[in-house]
This record gives sequence, structure tokens and C-alpha cells, in this order.
Amino acid sequence: MSPVAKKKVSSPSPPIKISVPLPPSSKSKLSPPSKVSLPSPPAKSSKPFMPFRVSLPAPPSMTS
Repeated sequence: MSPVAKKKVSSPSPPIKISVPLPPSSKSKLSPPSKVSLPSPPAKSSKPFMPFRVSLPAPPSMTS
């Protein structure tokens, strides 16, 4: 029971711990820049100071 428990915990422990934090980390970092990248170009063109405030009301205003 000793070698089985150690092997079971050792095997899934390293691969799962490294595999889980690696993918989410990359996605988390890519997520923020992706959202900012879209409103970044239009925001810079309009105003470099209020990119978020102008970006939010900009889409709804154009749709109206």
C-alpha cells in the first residue's frame, strides 16, 4: 500500500499541477491583452486618455 499510494500521488501530482497552472496562466495573460487590443486601436484614434470610457459608449451609440 505504501508504494502504490506514493506512486499514484507522485504520478498525477507533478503532471496535473504543472499542466493546470501552465495553460490557465497563458490563457489568462492572453485574455486581457486580447480584449484591450480590440478597443485599443479605436480608443487611441479617438482619445488616448479615455479609451475605456469612449470605447464602452462608442459601440452602443453607433448601433443606435
